[in-house]
Amino acid sequence: MKTSQQKISYEVEPPFFIIRFESPETLNAMTYDDYIYVTTLLELSSDNPDCYFTVLESSGRFFSSGADFNSIPPNIIDKNGINPNLDPKVIQKWLENFLCKNQYITQSFIRHDKILVACLNGPAIGLSAAIVLLCDLVYAMNIEETYLQFPFSTLGLSNEGSVSWTLPNKLGRNKSFEKLLFAQKVHGYEIQGSVLLESHINYHQLEIDYNNDKEKIVETFNKLMIQELKQKSKNIFLPTVLKMKALLKDESLVSQLELINTKEVNSGLKFWVNGIPQGRFQKLKNMKKAARKNKNKL
Repeated sequence: MKTSQQKISYEVEPPFFIIRFESPETLNAMTYDDYIYVTTLLELSSDNPDCYFTVLESSGRFFSSGADFNSIPPNIIDKNGINPNLDPKVIQKWLENFLCKNQYITQSFIRHDKILVACLNGPAIGLSAAIVLLCDLVYAMNIEETYLQFPFSTLGLSNEGSVSWTLPNKLGRNKSFEKLLFAQKVHGYEIQGSVLLESHINYHQLEIDYNNDKEKIVETFNKLMIQELKQKSKNIFLPTVLKMKALLKDESLVSQLELINTKEVNSGLKFWVNGIPQGRFQKLKNMKKAARKNKNKL
């Protein structure tokens, strides 16, 4: 299995600090270690006085398919017949494996002081999709193929990544209820303007130029997005953008997002203690194995 450093790269190209997900073979699925590694890169960007934008890029068909099923710890089976829900060790395990990590990851994005830019090469799912909604600028390579999805209800989880606040404020309350409760896709056209911003990149021309080679198309999209951001920012006094972000995302908004984050992780803890998400993840993992097996037979 690849390490987080192998799956996620970064480069400094002032005024940009570029973080790139490079595990297309897993649709850029993320372990908690991966997410935490991203937060360390956010800190590197914050500490670099030459960087004003933190840019998230990806590779392959998906921006990120969310949690890596293989990284989910199994249920604890007590051989003595003791109800694991009453065992303090079980609660402590999930406080460490879920609540603390999830809250820290989300808070790192909420509190990040540079301009957060997401360049979506494809769909984003789960916590990764929630992180996209915490970004300040979001561009899509192809709006027709881009969607966000929050499958928390199908996995026996509660909301994550402060999505309880961000999605209703960008999509509308009633529509967000439907999308979240039934784990429906939020299609690109539904959030065009409110989340997804227009770029000058012609995706269909890239398809023609690179003969539908997805790898080359995404690589070119990432390069063109940096060029476009450079063009847009060439005539501005860069220190002002950070002051403007602090005003647009003032302390009251940050506190609200943090409060929602705290409520979400505390709401989700009991499901982990009861073993519900672990069972759901295992079921999906088995289904994927069976599908691969059938495909190989064919």
